[in-house]
Amino acid sequence: MLNLLPVEQFQTDTLTPMIFVLGVFLVYLSQHSGKVLTYAAIICSIWGSCDDGSVKKLQVNMANIRKKLGCKPGDNRYIINELGVGYRIQDA
Repeated sequence: MLNLLPVEQFQTDTLTPMIFVLGVFLVYLSQHSGKVLTYAAIICSIWGSCDDGSVKKLQVNMANIRKKLGCKPGDNRYIINELGVGYRIQDA
């Protein structure tokens, strides 16, 4: 079971449109829990195409999502970064 921040502590006032889109992606990730989704697949599903800065943009925004989930830097309890490949969310 995930131990996330209580709803009243979740910082919805700082939820940017990009973070919202990536939040929707978290639903997609959770529907494919345990499977690695490549950076390219993620980027194409969010932005529709991949450019030179897309992977870095994805990584920065994913770090922001982790922060909003209450994770500390380097804490991979929920979202796992498969270096050089993509992301996956742990099986429950």
